[in-house]
Amino acid sequence: MSSSTGKAYRVSSSSSVQPCHQFSFAEIQSATNDFDDQLVIGEGGFGKVYKGCIYIEETSHVVAIKRLDSMSNQGAAEFRAEIEMLSKLRHRHLVSLIGFCDDNKEMVLVYEYMPHGTLHHHLHKACTYITWILRLKIAIGAAHGLDYLHNGIGTQHGVIHRDIKSSNILLDENWEAMISDFGLSKVGPTNKSISYVDTSVKGTFGYLDPEYFYTHRLTRKTDVFAFGVVLFELLSGRLAVDRRFDDDDQCSLVRWAQKCVKDRKLDQMVDPNIRGTISHKCLRQYVRIANRLLCSVVKERPSMTEVVASLQVSLQLQEKHDNSAQSLSNMRFPWKLPKYLVPVTKENSVDSISPTKMNSVSDKTASPLRVPPSPSRFSMSPKLERSGSVHLTMSQVAQATQNFSSSLILGEGGFGTVYKAQLQNGQVVAIKRAKKGCKRAETASELLEIDSKKTRNPLSRARAQATRVEHFDALRSEFISEVELLAKIDHLNIVKLLGYIDKGNEHLIIIEYVPNGTLREHLDGIHGSFLDFSQRLEISIDIAHSLTYLHLYAEKQIIHRDVTSSNILLTDRKRAKVADFGFAKLVDAVNDKMPIMTKVMGTVGYVDPEYLRTYQLTPKSDVYSFGVVLIEILTGRRAVELRRSYEERVTLKWAFRKFKDGEVINLVDPLLKEDVDVDIFAKMLGLAFQCVAPTRVDRPDMKAVGEQLWAIRMEYLRHGDKGN
Repeated sequence: MSSSTGKAYRVSSSSSVQPCHQFSFAEIQSATNDFDDQLVIGEGGFGKVYKGCIYIEETSHVVAIKRLDSMSNQGAAEFRAEIEMLSKLRHRHLVSLIGFCDDNKEMVLVYEYMPHGTLHHHLHKACTYITWILRLKIAIGAAHGLDYLHNGIGTQHGVIHRDIKSSNILLDENWEAMISDFGLSKVGPTNKSISYVDTSVKGTFGYLDPEYFYTHRLTRKTDVFAFGVVLFELLSGRLAVDRRFDDDDQCSLVRWAQKCVKDRKLDQMVDPNIRGTISHKCLRQYVRIANRLLCSVVKERPSMTEVVASLQVSLQLQEKHDNSAQSLSNMRFPWKLPKYLVPVTKENSVDSISPTKMNSVSDKTASPLRVPPSPSRFSMSPKLERSGSVHLTMSQVAQATQNFSSSLILGEGGFGTVYKAQLQNGQVVAIKRAKKGCKRAETASELLEIDSKKTRNPLSRARAQATRVEHFDALRSEFISEVELLAKIDHLNIVKLLGYIDKGNEHLIIIEYVPNGTLREHLDGIHGSFLDFSQRLEISIDIAHSLTYLHLYAEKQIIHRDVTSSNILLTDRKRAKVADFGFAKLVDAVNDKMPIMTKVMGTVGYVDPEYLRTYQLTPKSDVYSFGVVLIEILTGRRAVELRRSYEERVTLKWAFRKFKDGEVINLVDPLLKEDVDVDIFAKMLGLAFQCVAPTRVDRPDMKAVGEQLWAIRMEYLRHGDKGN
C-alpha cells in the first residue's frame, strides 16, 4: 500500500472551512485492494462503500471509501455538494470527511470508519439486541447532530440534510450515533424572513415529508418529519415501508404509528425484543414527541432543539425507573434484595472459619477459596512437560480413538469434536480435535477468500492462495493461544491440559477425561440420575471457586467468556470442573484494571448485555454468565427455551417475575424430589439476580459471590443439623 502525503485541499476560500485531503486514484485503489468486493460494507444511491486502509503523512487510517457508480442517478453535483458541506461541518455526531479523489472521472469520498455500521442494519437485518436505553441514546445523539446542522453553522443560515433515515445514521465503536451522507443536503435560506428553499424533491420514500412532496418547499421541518420516522423505527423495530403488508396502513410505518397513537395502543408499538423494559412514563413522553414530528401542519412540528430536550427527558424518566428499588435496569430486577443477601460477617466469613470448625461441620467442607500454590512457571514448548502430561503421535491418537470413531464422541462445539480415548497404558483421556474449517476462522475465510476456481486472473488466484495461508495461520494461532492459556491453569475445578498435537493441518488438545457428562445433561435428566439440592449447592460453589481463581489467582488474569451449563463437567462424585477455554481472554497485567475492547464471543442467553452493547470485556462478564447458570441450577430450565410461551422463553426474565410476585416455591426444579428450604433457595436466587445486573458496576466480583455461597452453605448445613 503506497504512502500518501495526503495533500491538504480547501474547497472554499472561507477561513472557517476545514481542509480535507486529496488522494490520487492509485492510492484509493491500493487502499481497497483495487475495489475488492469482499471489502464492501454498504451500498447506496451514490455507489458502493468499501472498508480500506489509507496512509496520511506516513500514518495508516482505517476508513470508509465511497465510490461513485457510473450508473448512479447522482453525480458531480452531489459529489461536490458533499465535499463543500462536510468541509464546513465538524460535530461529534456527524461523520467526518477525511478526503476525496477526483481523478480521471473517478469521484471518491473518504470518511472516518464507523465500526458498527448503520442503525438500519442492526434494527432490520442483523437482529441485534439493542436495549431501550441505548436506542434512546442513539436517538439523542442523532438529534444533536441534526440540531447542529439546522442551527450550528452560523446565525444567518443552516443546513437541511434532506435524506435523514436509519441507513444514514452510523454507529461508532461506542455505539454513538453519527449522521452521514450529505449528497442531497441544501444550505438553508440566509434571509430569516424566508422559511423555505424552492427545490426539486429529493429523499427516500417512507421518510419523505408529504408537505415537501406536494409543495416542493424544503424547510428544516422536512428533516424533522424524517427524524420522526426514525424515532418510530427505534421504538417498533419496523421498516419505514414494509411491503410484506398489503394494507397501506400496515405497510407505512407513519400511518401505522399514527393509528396506534390515535387508538391509544402504545404498548403495541414496542419492538417485541424490548417489550416489558420501557417505563410507561418514558413511553408516553417518547411517543408524544415522536408523533409531533409527524404533524401534517409544518409549523406545529417542534424544532430539533426542542426534540433534543424532550428525548433527554425521556432518557431521564427511563433511568429513574431503572434505578428505582423495584427495578433492575431493562429486565426490571430490583437492585436491592436485602432479605436474601448474606452479609459476610466475622461468624461466616471465609477467613474466620478455622480448620477445626470446618471439619466439625461436615466431611464435605473444604476451604471455600481454593487458592493454589505459588503461580506455576510452566510455559509451553514443543514438548509439554507437567505433572500427568502425555505425549502422543497421530498414529497413537488414531488408535486410541478407533480412528476418530463416532461412537466415542463426547460432544461437539465451535472448536471441533471431543472424543473419549483410551491410551495404551489404560489411561482414559479426552481428545479435542479442531475442525479442518473451524467455525470461528471460517467466518473470516468466507469474508476474505476468493475462489480461485471462478477466476482466470492470476493475481486473484495468488491472493486466494495467500488468504488460505492466512486462514490456516489464524486457526493455528487460535489453537496455540488456547493451549498456552490452559497450560497456565492449575485448579481442582478446572479441566487439566495433558498434552497437544500441532502437526500439519491437525490440531488436537488432550485434556483429562471427566466421566459424568455436563451439568446441563444432569439438569435435563439425560443420565438417569438427578442432582439433589446439596449437590447443586456444591456445584455452584465449585464453579465460583474456579472463576475466582481465573480472575484473581492465576498467573495472569483470565476471563472465560463462555461460562454455560454445557461447559461445566461433572466428576463421578458430582463435583464441577469448568471446561472449554476456546473463547477465553488472557488479561495483560498492565491493563488488568481496564476493560478489553474485543468482538463479542459467547453463547446466546449467557452473554453479558453490557459487553454486547459496548464490546468492553471485564471479569464481570463471567459474573453475569455465572448468574444465568445459577438460575439454571435452581430452576432446572435452560437459559433460553424457545418452545415455551413468549413470557417464559428467557428463563432469567421469567424467574424474576415469579420471584417478584412472591412465587419462589414455583421456581424450584420439579426434578428436585426433596423438600427444599425456601429461604435458602431464595437467598441463592437473590444472589443470582445480583450477578445478572445489566451494568457491571452493580455486580459483585466472583470472590464475593463465592463468599456469599459459602455462607449460604454453612446456613444450609446448620438447618440440616437442626432438622436431624
